[in-house]
Amino acid sequence: MRFDRERTDSFGYSFFDPAAEREQFDRLNALNGTEVGRNDFQQGNNDNLENYGVLGDPLFVASGVGARQATAYITDPLRIVAIARLTRHHIDTLFESERLGALFPEIFIGDTVDAALLRDLGVSPQQRESFAITNNNLAPRLSVSWDPLQDGRTKLFATWGRFYDRLFLSTIVGEEGPDYLARYYRFEPAGVTLSRDQTGLLIATPNNHTSSFISRSAPSTTQVDRGLRTPFSDEWTLGFQRETSAEVSLSVTYINRRYRDQIQDVDVNHTLRFNPLIGEAADLIGIVDEDRFGASVRIADGRPDLYILNPFFNQILRIGNTNEAYYRGIEVQLTRRLSRR
Repeated sequence: MRFDRERTDSFGYSFFDPAAEREQFDRLNALNGTEVGRNDFQQGNNDNLENYGVLGDPLFVASGVGARQATAYITDPLRIVAIARLTRHHIDTLFESERLGALFPEIFIGDTVDAALLRDLGVSPQQRESFAITNNNLAPRLSVSWDPLQDGRTKLFATWGRFYDRLFLSTIVGEEGPDYLARYYRFEPAGVTLSRDQTGLLIATPNNHTSSFISRSAPSTTQVDRGLRTPFSDEWTLGFQRETSAEVSLSVTYINRRYRDQIQDVDVNHTLRFNPLIGEAADLIGIVDEDRFGASVRIADGRPDLYILNPFFNQILRIGNTNEAYYRGIEVQLTRRLSRR
């Protein structure tokens, strides 16, 4: 029996689960609802049902005023509480999200969200924190051998053992950064942006040949599972060995190894949506094409769509024990000892 104790520490940022936060966010927004007759907001269980929430209550619909206006004292607090369920990135800067801008236009300036307003609305940023991972591992080993002919020339043997590796450095320092942003800009051949000051004087500002943006995403970040375990393998063997002549032996061994709790990063901020009627992943976004009138339309491209959970992040790569591997082999070994052994 072998005992290994492993302790490693690093610093990172407050750990959160984007799926759990998005579930609360969606449930609150389902109560908030959309105006009856409009199909611009579908949440809930992705069951293709329109959730009107309090806006669909006959009491407000029949009041003669707009349902949104009549229920503002209910829906406005719900919207604030909903967005406060989400965690934002620890960098205090401007993030963009077309989806959030459509749902919460009052906290957006143009197409960017104001971090100060987010703080006022209770959207908490990640907080820096230190963490330590400690693993106490017991590794038993067992082996058995038998000489069935009792002549010292034949051996049947079997072994079983558990073998622990270690958490190497790069598995726990991912939260230290750097985090990445993706930005795509239109090319500006002139290399300058023209503007006028208060007196009307034309000013040319160098722009490194970048013009207006084409697309931009929130930061991608890394999470380290606070319960990260030491990778290990279970191995058992079964073999036969026979001395065929003086100083010459032949053995055949079957080897079976299973590597468990292997380290893998998984994006936990993107998910699939499934069509409840056919049970297949939704393919709605696809590619952009033009109809016969020149308008942009989206066409299914045969690939499942990925939907983001927390729009304040792009990828959230969580490092955890989510992988495993197998090895099976038959080893044939011929051994001949030299005259001087």
